[in-house]
Amino acid sequence: MRRLFHSLRSPSLLPSHVFLFSYTLMALAIQAASFIHQYLWSWLHPTPSKRPDAIKLGVLAGLGNLDPSTVVHPAESHPSVILHAIAASDVPTAERLQTRYHFAKAYGSYRGLLSDGDIDAVYIHAPIALRFGFAEQVLNHGKHVLCVSPLAANADDVRRLVELAKDKGLILEEGASWQFHPAIHAYRKIVDARELGRILRTEAVVTCTLQIPMQDKRWDFNMGGGSAIALTSAIAATRFSLHATTPSTLLSVTARPSQSDPRVDAALHTHMTFENPPNHAVISKVHTDMSRPWAGGLLPRVWEVPTIEVETEKAQISFYNFTHPHLYHLISVTDKTTGATTYKKQYTGGPLWGKVVVSTGEKGGNSGWSTHRWQLEAFVDAVQGRTPAYWVAGKESVWLMESVDAVYRAAGLPLRESLREEIKDG
Repeated sequence: MRRLFHSLRSPSLLPSHVFLFSYTLMALAIQAASFIHQYLWSWLHPTPSKRPDAIKLGVLAGLGNLDPSTVVHPAESHPSVILHAIAASDVPTAERLQTRYHFAKAYGSYRGLLSDGDIDAVYIHAPIALRFGFAEQVLNHGKHVLCVSPLAANADDVRRLVELAKDKGLILEEGASWQFHPAIHAYRKIVDARELGRILRTEAVVTCTLQIPMQDKRWDFNMGGGSAIALTSAIAATRFSLHATTPSTLLSVTARPSQSDPRVDAALHTHMTFENPPNHAVISKVHTDMSRPWAGGLLPRVWEVPTIEVETEKAQISFYNFTHPHLYHLISVTDKTTGATTYKKQYTGGPLWGKVVVSTGEKGGNSGWSTHRWQLEAFVDAVQGRTPAYWVAGKESVWLMESVDAVYRAAGLPLRESLREEIKDG
């Protein structure tokens, strides 16, 4: 597999038909692994007994949609989380989700969930433009919040949420789940190693070759749609690699607008610079695309998974599939002098989790955990007053959206706004 991966990164090393066939096989294997992991792993492992002090979790399913891999399956495997209640905008939808995912209660209005005094924390799964209003209401009702990334449609609203949570003494966490997985911290340790020299440049690519369906809210400007904001992991991974805040310079920004709405970026290609400690500029390329053209117009580029590359003075470092490392990932380090490449994988332990005894008793975690399960481990620790192994601080969430807003301004595109009036109590 390692030799294959190295060859795939250098297509000239393979005949064209072998290159295409091999890449397709790898893509199909990753997709198969995704299905097995998300839908079968939880069935094959018994639900642990819930502890007396387990937090009672409410789930707010905005527009009646819920991906079980983000919260249901992780909560099932955590001994300190109870799936207490699900809320949707109408009773039939809430009851359907309750039956399917075994929640104790169902609310056909969001007000019902907010008023439930037994709920300790709420997971928010909603379109980007609705997240601020939902999170604001949850915090004002005295409940902790875990929300999909990004927290809101623009930096100002993210900042308001961070300040509100601080004032209320509550936990607010952005659901950048990939940042909690052991692999990303193994990668970061390599990037941070001084023996590889200074960082010269980075490149992050997050694309969707199997186009996001046009009815998806990520294409709807009024719901906060657009590739740069929907695929924020590209900018986030760049900032993560550099320990950076916001871009110091935007060198160029090129948008490919949606055919149905020119305000929505179907794709965005950005050249920018970040300051990397100790204060030297690094040129970074970031590319996001919600409708990546097929190869030759015939074959979907299913082999293109989110990748971050870092070039230092002495090495080229790549992290393949950084957003879903629990399915498959590969970290490669190529020596620029000798051309020799070494590879690394990290499914448990590592520099972040290696000494941590997790909630299920294992030291270093469980290799079957998804990124969302690793994140839930940290979130529960924070809610219950323990120091989590890792945390996305509020200022990081603000810096991320300040970066996204800056890119949109440079592209001549309007900033997204939160739609408070769309939030209904049922």
